[in-house]
Order: sequence, then C-alpha cells, then structure tokens
Amino acid sequence: MNPEPSERFLLLRFALLTEGFLFVLGALLAWYLAIPLRSLFHADTDAVLLGFAGTLPLVLALAIEYRYPGPLRETLESIEEFLLPVIQAAALWELLFVSLLAGVCEEFFFRGVMQSGFTQYNGVVAGIILSSLAFGAAHLVTPGYGLAAALLGTWLGACFHFTGNLLVPILQHALYDFIALLVLRRRGPRFPETPLGFTAEDST
Repeated sequence: MNPEPSERFLLLRFALLTEGFLFVLGALLAWYLAIPLRSLFHADTDAVLLGFAGTLPLVLALAIEYRYPGPLRETLESIEEFLLPVIQAAALWELLFVSLLAGVCEEFFFRGVMQSGFTQYNGVVAGIILSSLAFGAAHLVTPGYGLAAALLGTWLGACFHFTGNLLVPILQHALYDFIALLVLRRRGPRFPETPLGFTAEDST
C-alpha cells in the first residue's frame, strides 16, 4: 500500500523549510559581514576527489557508533524510531535531494558564513571551534549527539580551511547524509540488526 501524500512528502517539506531558512539567513549575514562567497567555492576535480575521500572517516565513525553500545547508539536508535516511517515513505530521489540540500545549505551557513565570519574577526582556530559548536547546538537532540555533531563540524571546518574550497565540505556532508539515510532505511524494524545497517534478511 502506498503512503498517504501528506506522509509521502513530509521529509521533503521539512527539509525545504529548515534548510531554506538557513540559506536565506546565511545570505543575509554574508551580505552584512561582506564575506566574499564567490571566492570560497571552486568546482574542480581535486575538490570532488577530496569530498569523496573525506567522507570515508565519517562513514567509519557511523559504523562504529552503530557497532558498539553506548549513549550515542541509544540516541541514534531513538532517532531511528521517530524517522524510520518518514524515511521509508520517501523515494530514493527524495533522500538524495534532501542530502544535497542539507550539504549545500548547512555548509553554506555554518562553514561559508559563520566560520568565515568568526575567522575574520577572531582567527582560524576560533572560527573552526565556534562554528562547530554552533553546528553541534543546532543538532542538540541529546548532549552526546550534539557533541558528535560538533566533532563532525570540526572535521568539515578543518577540511574547508585547508582546502579553501566550500565544495569539499558540501560534498562530504551531502554524501555522508545520503549514506546515513540509506543505512537507516535498510535497518528495518522486522529483522535483527547487524553492523552498518544490514539486516538478517539481507544475509539470506
């Protein structure tokens, strides 16, 4: 049976609302702070390769979080319980679109605008730390999850600083989110779970 239209596009509507708000707010702050956004983005092969390569440690961290019990895994499972019906109702293209939207809008706001702004006035280290703390606060489902998000923000911020290219963290963020959503989708409630989200059904 197909999901109701209201449930079918719930994820898409929520993402458009929240990520769109961040993008507009970021654009206003960038204008106010006179941040040269065009100089922060370069579409080239190196950026694409670094974006894909830099996702590997993030996926490894996700696998470790699911593999070993602890507060963070419990938080992830609580989030799964809430999001799973919405994720399973969404089409594959919606998951990809939402991931790209999050990568572009959140990295534009937290790295392109906030980190650049803090760096401009407080230095590189402060820029990475403060923007990462803000990123963690924006994902403060629980203290542990907020800390994990802040660490993720630190990685993305460091990649942005050392490459000078906002495309790198955008690709890392989007690809990580897409993989995480696919893993969540495979971790259905009907079968015992194994590391990386594969179920007992997958192994038969």
